[in-house]
Amino acid sequence: MTLSKPLKYALVVLGVYVAATLYLRFGSHEGWGKALLISLFCTPVVLLWWWVRDRLMDRARRAGERHRLRAAAPRSRG
Repeated sequence: MTLSKPLKYALVVLGVYVAATLYLRFGSHEGWGKALLISLFCTPVVLLWWWVRDRLMDRARRAGERHRLRAAAPRSRG
C-alpha cells in the first residue's frame, strides 16, 4: 500500500506533534494544555530542521559524486 505525498506529510506532522506532546506531558511533567501549546509551536521548527538536514545531506551527496567523477576523469596536460 502506497500513500500519497500529502498524506505522508500529514502523518509525519501528526506523529511529531503527538510525540512532542507526550514527551512534554510525561517527561517534563507539564500540564496537558501547556504541553499541547508548546508542541504546536515546536512541530514546525522540528520539520524545518528535518528539511534543512535532508537538503544539506543531499547537496553533500551530489558534491561527493561530482568530486569522484572529477577525480576519476583523466586530466589533460595543456
